[in-house]
Amino acid sequence: MINKESIQSKIDKALKSFKIAQYQDAINILENLKEKNSNFLINWYLGHSYFRIYDYLSAIKYIKRSIELKGSDELNQSFLGEVLLKSNQHEESIKVFNNILKINKINKDALFSLAKIYSEIGKFSISEEYYNKILEDEPQNFKALYELIKINKNYLDSNIIKNLKNFKHQNNKRCLCKSYSCRK
Repeated sequence: MINKESIQSKIDKALKSFKIAQYQDAINILENLKEKNSNFLINWYLGHSYFRIYDYLSAIKYIKRSIELKGSDELNQSFLGEVLLKSNQHEESIKVFNNILKINKINKDALFSLAKIYSEIGKFSISEEYYNKILEDEPQNFKALYELIKINKNYLDSNIIKNLKNFKHQNNKRCLCKSYSCRK
């Protein structure tokens, strides 16, 4: 029987391997531990380790197991959604990101991910809706604005150009360096 201290020291050893990108070593340690203990962290780091070696199906399996053991929250759901997206499981990924929005309706990562997914699968009008939701809360979010302009050039209007110039002007005033590029 393995005691708690022994389990924790093995988890620590696996995390040390993970941090130095020795993912297979981390997997070997964690796989051995999961047989003896149903700790959500073991499954969570197995999911992350498999993700790092591009074994998305195994990553999904362990992330789901971790969620079963710990419960659902925005962080673990978001990671699951990203791995599902990487494995081209768009519909499943959409479900996960929509679940995140049920927890937190203004979760920027979930909104961006949904916008990205819908853009990737050619549903540009739905993608626009998600980018616009982001801009409602953050009008100066240039990443969302850029993606909207890529989808529909009509978003690039004189107001946007004026806002961009004002933003650049305001940021240049804050710069304390003597660089020529800040004074342009």
